[in-house]
This record gives sequence, C-alpha cells and structure tokens, in this order.
Amino acid sequence: RLMSGQEVAVMLTYYTIQRRCETNNLPANGAVIKTIVTSDLIAHICQANSVELIETLTGFKYIGAWINSWDDEGHRSPPDKVYIFGGEESYGYLLGVHARDKDAVVACCAVAEMTAWCRERGLSLAGLLDEIHARHGIFQEDGLSLTMEGLAGMRRIERIMANLRQSPPAEMAGRGLSRVRDILQSTVTDGSGRHIEQVSLPSENVLELHYGADLKITARPSGTEPKIKFYLAMADLAGLPIATTDLAGRRIRLTSELSALKAALKSLIE
Repeated sequence: RLMSGQEVAVMLTYYTIQRRCETNNLPANGAVIKTIVTSDLIAHICQANSVELIETLTGFKYIGAWINSWDDEGHRSPPDKVYIFGGEESYGYLLGVHARDKDAVVACCAVAEMTAWCRERGLSLAGLLDEIHARHGIFQEDGLSLTMEGLAGMRRIERIMANLRQSPPAEMAGRGLSRVRDILQSTVTDGSGRHIEQVSLPSENVLELHYGADLKITARPSGTEPKIKFYLAMADLAGLPIATTDLAGRRIRLTSELSALKAALKSLIE
C-alpha cells in the first residue's frame, strides 16, 4: 500500500531516533523539526525519547532556517542544538545538514536503510507503523482542498477564514471546541474565547481549531494556488500500549470518523 507523507515522516523520525539510541549516538541537545501540519505523532515519539521538537510554519525553508541558526554554517562549536531529522507532510524530508532543504535522494536512502533495519527485525514497513502506533498512539490524517479561482475566489477565502476566526464551529465530530490557535493573531484561546497564551511563531494566516483532546482542524489559504486547505488530524491514545490485534479496528473507526468529518466540513464551508 502507499504510505502517506505523514506516515513516512513518522517512521523516519522513529527510525532515526531508535538507531541513534542503539548506537549510543542520541545527543542530549538533539532536536527534530516538523511543520505545524505534520503529524503530531512525531511529538509523542520525541517526548518519549527526551528529544526536543521544534514546530515551524509550512515550508521547508523554515526548517533550514532553524538548522542555520543552530549550526551557523559549521562555525559554531558546539552547536546550540544537534539536528536529528526534519520533515513535512508533503513527502519532504532531510537527514544531515548538507542541504538545508528537503533532499529526496537522501530520503530514499534513509527509507532503504529503514527497510533493511525492519527486515533484520522481522518487520515490514507496515509492521513498523504498527509498532509505532502500539507504543505511541494511533494518529490518522486527511485533507480537504477547495479551489476558489479569481478575485471572487480570493475574497471568498478571506471570508471563510474571517468567519472561522470570529465564529468557529462549537462542535465537530461530536466533540466540543476546546482550543483555538490563531497564528495570524499570535494567540491561543480556550473554547469560550478566553486568552491562554501567545503563539511563538511568525504571523501567518493559519488557524488551528482543536476539538476535545484528539481532533485538530487546521485551515490555511494556499500561498501558491487559488485554494483554501484544511488539514484534519485525529488520534486514539486510549490504553497505551495498544495491543497489536486492536490496531486494525481502531484505525477503521478513526478513518470512518475522519471521512464523516471531511464531508461535514465541506458542507459547512460550501
């Protein structure tokens, strides 16, 4: 089956950290970088291994900028942080600091090494994903991209984002609104609109709507196309570690819920 960009990012994060642990090469100041729309399962993997996670806006240039700030083109010794891995949901990954941008050649080599590592352990790549989900929780992601062309489309996208900011849906997928992270206004509020904290990211027209403890909807206009994009993410963290025999059924439930959510969101927007 085709592995999604989210799943490959998760597996490469897990593999890279595990191999460093096996070879006693996991630095105390190591860090992983991901974009805000890349799977939050990566955060759980990092937390379990005491690895710092940095989140950036969408675009690999932001990951490269963090690497530059730590390494200072190789002139700072020791570096502030040791870069371990960086990735985004659109199949963009980087191991090593040679490129400061996504590198498909190195990513392919890393996937080949990961596959060989799995084979030595009697696993397929799907089996590795099972291992990760059993240990850290099941995360499923989906997307909704709506094309709105021309000046009328641009204004419609602006209205959709403004409406979501002013009156976010109080409930989605049977869950109440629990948190809103507005990257444009640099604020985080709870479900009642009370300010909680500031956002430590550059201002950009991105809005995160959190429902319950396990559902996140991220809305952002595309920077290159006449589209508004929604990133849907749902998690199942109950009863960790999860029995391998339970994974399939719980994934089916999440997939079904995400499908219904996607249809409901499309109906709400259109």
